[in-house]
Amino acid sequence: MEVRAFSASLLLGMVFAAGPGRPVTFQHLAPLTLKPTGPALHVAVSPYSFHPLAVGDGLLVARTANAVKVFDSSTLRLVHSYRLRAKDTCAVGLDGTTPVALVGCLEPTSRNYTVVRFGTMPTRIRVRQPLTAIRYPVSVAFGDGHAYVVHVFGAVDAIDLRSGSVTSHAPLRTLSKGEGYMRAQWLGDHLLGLAGTVVDVRSWHRRTLAPHASETIAGGDRIATVGPNGVNVYTKRDLRLYRRLLRGEVIDSALLDGNVLYAQSALVWYVIDVPTGRTIARLVPDTAWSLQLLQS
Repeated sequence: MEVRAFSASLLLGMVFAAGPGRPVTFQHLAPLTLKPTGPALHVAVSPYSFHPLAVGDGLLVARTANAVKVFDSSTLRLVHSYRLRAKDTCAVGLDGTTPVALVGCLEPTSRNYTVVRFGTMPTRIRVRQPLTAIRYPVSVAFGDGHAYVVHVFGAVDAIDLRSGSVTSHAPLRTLSKGEGYMRAQWLGDHLLGLAGTVVDVRSWHRRTLAPHASETIAGGDRIATVGPNGVNVYTKRDLRLYRRLLRGEVIDSALLDGNVLYAQSALVWYVIDVPTGRTIARLVPDTAWSLQLLQS
């Protein structure tokens, strides 16, 4: 079966380099083999930012040592380069097609933050009220005109990327030990994924789908929880369980691309047809451990 026939978008691979400050390599991958095709893009991302890359709407945004660079994710060609020397850049992202950066993370106790919007003239917007003091590690996601700073105990600071106003949202209950890293993922349709929990950012209602999942990802009209007991796929509209895949497998990372699931377990990548649950391919790429798939 040809994966491209029912794959929803261009498959983009990112290979991490060994050591901070070393170039990260981006390259398009053949969907059935995960073998590189076409030219490669090498970007030396900043070692000071904890969220130095963002992909969406056909764009790839990267924080380098002295600039925020924007590339076309289809051609991997440079579109814009915006000078930004601040070493305290927390994260870069996209507000629609506008590149943005959250600045102010030089010290763990810092409470003074600025949103930088890049365009013809970069605009700096002071975050109007203090954020929760950051206790590393934190995770950041961008969506619905906001940057969501997610703290280890599950609280979320939602920063308006146009006004700088902040609202804080804490869970009703925290983990028994009080802490735990929660990876944030923007899922689209007003939904934010926090590890195995889905949050509707309009009401801030939280629904835990998989308590032990490491992340929740989205693809088309479905979302999936990923973690130590395989992948569970849900319909995005009503969060109804659609299919359980790779039960008993420890899944390190995954990409849901239309009807295709790419899931990594140690050195092995599985390519699975989600509607049927059939494994199309079981691959061991040359860069299996350092490879991450991105949906552009």
